[in-house]
Amino acid sequence: MAKDNTKKSEKKKSKAKNGSQAKKTPLPLPLSPPNPDLGDELLDTIPEDNSVTAKSLQKVKLSSASAVASSNSSQHAQMNGEQVGSPQSDVAGSAVNELMYGAQERPQGGKPRDSALCNKRARMFSLFLILLLTGIGVGIHFIVQAVDDDDDVYRVPTMAPTFPTFDDFIPAFTYSQAQIQIIDDVLLNLSSEMGNVFISVDLEYTSTPHGVCRNWLTQSDEIDLNVGTTNDVERIEQRYILCLLFEQMSGAGWTMGNGTFKDSTAHECTWEGVTCNGEDYVAVLDLWDRNLIGRIPEEIVSLETLKVLRLPNNSIAGTIPDRLLDLPDLLWLDLSDNQLTGSVFSSTASASSLLTLYLNSNSLRGTIPYFSKLTSLRIHGNGFSQLNDLYMTSKSLKRLIAYDNAFQGTFPQTWNLPSLIHLDLGMNAWQGSIPQSLWRNTPNLEFLLLNDGQLKGSLPSTTASPNLSYVWLQSNRLAGTVPASFGQNWVNLTSLQLQGNSLQGSITQQQCSYWQFPEVVQADCNSQSFSCACCTSCS
Repeated sequence: MAKDNTKKSEKKKSKAKNGSQAKKTPLPLPLSPPNPDLGDELLDTIPEDNSVTAKSLQKVKLSSASAVASSNSSQHAQMNGEQVGSPQSDVAGSAVNELMYGAQERPQGGKPRDSALCNKRARMFSLFLILLLTGIGVGIHFIVQAVDDDDDVYRVPTMAPTFPTFDDFIPAFTYSQAQIQIIDDVLLNLSSEMGNVFISVDLEYTSTPHGVCRNWLTQSDEIDLNVGTTNDVERIEQRYILCLLFEQMSGAGWTMGNGTFKDSTAHECTWEGVTCNGEDYVAVLDLWDRNLIGRIPEEIVSLETLKVLRLPNNSIAGTIPDRLLDLPDLLWLDLSDNQLTGSVFSSTASASSLLTLYLNSNSLRGTIPYFSKLTSLRIHGNGFSQLNDLYMTSKSLKRLIAYDNAFQGTFPQTWNLPSLIHLDLGMNAWQGSIPQSLWRNTPNLEFLLLNDGQLKGSLPSTTASPNLSYVWLQSNRLAGTVPASFGQNWVNLTSLQLQGNSLQGSITQQQCSYWQFPEVVQADCNSQSFSCACCTSCS
């Protein structure tokens, strides 16, 4: 233990000796002396410390006074060229060091303490980092600018990502009670025009298509119809009627393409199958083969701007709305291949603009009204029993296809159809003969199909049309011989069928030379009373 104490004492003496040899460098003194009256205030601001004694405070005051005197002497010495560094200044410097740094003196050589050194290095590193980042940013700017200048043609602008905002979860607008009342009034008026008895509460029933569409229009639809403006009635009716079409005809099961129907976020003119005119009113409604099931809403007749309505190849049942064919601008109506029943009505058929009417493959009956501007009428595969005689003398009619119906009685005897191309009245119960006017007053006829009836009479010797390519007269009661000039101008003949009649004689090789390359020529050439030089098949 004595040895350990001796060693410690020696270390302390060595440490003290080294410390006394270190050069004491005083800190620079302030140009103006501190206020001597602040001694007590300075004491108040310093936390209580037992190491600070009255003797120390007295030493600080004396040092301060000596510092002032030393400062003045130094300035005077500098002005006279004398060397500054008197013992008094060293004493003053030591006092200041002791006040600022405590009992520990500043390290030898004037180097700052470790914390000051670290702060200096941190500031230098921060300055270096700022300069580095600035240089990188400037470099990137010039690189991007160079790419822009060289590759403008190939650049594709990048859209900034969008994020939902609070507004996205709030409806774009809501109708006021006054606006809802306007909508209800429009819908009630529309229903009354259709002959439906409605009261206001009926529109609120969500179990009916009308109630569903009313609530959708007033509560869920996100398209502002500008309710209250001069054109609001047409838009309200239009959007409501299209909604009814969707709801009443099982719209949830429709087979759609790339679009949608009854889209609450889109104008109805953008819905699939809907095309509008320049004023945003529906002009074309084309839902061909979309799996429509149910009845056509009566309200569809209020789409007065409708020009084309095509709903074929669906499962539409019920009757055709009574006033549908009275739409003033309707040009094309195709309801073929459905399950429609009842009759076809029109109170303004003579003044109609209708050009095309396809009602084939349904279960319709009665008589087709006469549309004077009609160019194409397809009503085959129904139960129609009468055909308006005016169709046999129409100047505009090009196609009359009415096979497989319930027509009976005498075959029409007066024909004058200068534009007619296609006539198909087969598979009916027509009686009587084929009149000469049919052969002579149809100069553009290409298809003549009168098969499977009860027609009598003989074949004509000449015909007006050189364009006949299909002539089907089989399965009737025709008799007599085939005239030698029969079909001599049919240069485009493709199919001639005469079997199932009571014809006699023959079709000679000379007659066959009239026809270029017919695909089918068929007759009762297996019988002893008839022969055929160029028949492709015999019955």
